[in-house]
Amino acid sequence: MIALIGGYGLEKMLKSSVAEQCEAAFEDEKINGKAPHFEIYNGHAGDKSVIVVPRHGAAHDLPPHNVPYKSIMKALKEKGASALITVNSVGIMNPKMGKGSFILLRDFVNFGKEMTFFERFNSNAMHVSMRCPYDERINNALEKTLAKSGAAFHVGAVYVNSHGPRLETAEEIRKKYGPLGDVIGMTGAYEAMLARELGIPMATICIGANYAEGCGENPEFADIKKSTQSMQAMLFSVLEEAIKLL
Repeated sequence: MIALIGGYGLEKMLKSSVAEQCEAAFEDEKINGKAPHFEIYNGHAGDKSVIVVPRHGAAHDLPPHNVPYKSIMKALKEKGASALITVNSVGIMNPKMGKGSFILLRDFVNFGKEMTFFERFNSNAMHVSMRCPYDERINNALEKTLAKSGAAFHVGAVYVNSHGPRLETAEEIRKKYGPLGDVIGMTGAYEAMLARELGIPMATICIGANYAEGCGENPEFADIKKSTQSMQAMLFSVLEEAIKLL
């Protein structure tokens, strides 16, 4: 079972998809005392069974710091996900990477909250290794597909996770985040940490939707949204072809 997490209408890729309504199951994921809901779409892409979760909810009403990451990842594990591809919109900090390109990751640096299922140790301490957090086989499938697509892309990038939901200041990018990575976002590290704890192989394809503050043209949310929408058709094509290789 292949799983996808993203915020780009990925469920539209699926054939004969069926939506399943889910409720966050962890106390620390409640918002003002209420458990947020998320949707899981079950269907097929080609001849592969695929499940898709819109990260921010079907109505896109869950900001990055309130996404029920643990509940989403637990649901994917229970459904038998054997490979996970996450799609993340990022701000570009590396001047060698152009806006409108796709970016594959090799590592991350987390400045957001820590995310774990291990709230208490059992008889054995739970210190999961984060060596090579992004699966080589999935990354290779994505890279091969991108190379054939003709799209601009970069590999081996480092993702910096900020907390959000605000965008970063130019000084934060220049002095704090920029020296440590190539792209910046607000969700990717959380999913990578939880996937590793659950033993779900995962890779991420990033959409270079904008330049981070101070790294190019000023990022405005309307422009970021327009940029991601313009890349949607190519994204779907790349994902469909990569899934065939998994």
